[in-house]
Amino acid sequence: MRYFFEIAFNGKPYHGWQIQENAITVQQIVQEKLQLIYKNEKPIVTGCGRTDAGVHAEQFFFHVDISTIVNLDKCCFQINNMLPIAQEPDSGHHDHASHDEHEGHDHGAHDPHAWLSPNIAKVWLNVIAVKMSEADPQNAKIYFSNAK
Repeated sequence: MRYFFEIAFNGKPYHGWQIQENAITVQQIVQEKLQLIYKNEKPIVTGCGRTDAGVHAEQFFFHVDISTIVNLDKCCFQINNMLPIAQEPDSGHHDHASHDEHEGHDHGAHDPHAWLSPNIAKVWLNVIAVKMSEADPQNAKIYFSNAK
């Protein structure tokens, strides 16, 4: 079955959307994560277009053919849980590495300021809905309805 996904991404660390031999791209990362989840099918991601290196997307679409998706909400949760979370380009968050006065100020792998991002909040809302529905399957429809 063909599934369509709508995503947003910070393209700063990537060399555009389309897979390239000698560079890391958004398509490559998304496809690698989907292939980890759906090992038996090795899904191929097809994007709606291309972006240049460092370009962000607030709305981008791709599709993938996968026959084994049983629970689409769980699939989205798994993908979101595996993809890197990058700070939004317009969030006003400063780059700690570029300021001498922040020497030794390291957040590690996860940026604690990410909660300021409305887009990331939407992702976490879906994560919460999935976890709540797993704990309380009788009310799963309510959790997913409230998350929209």
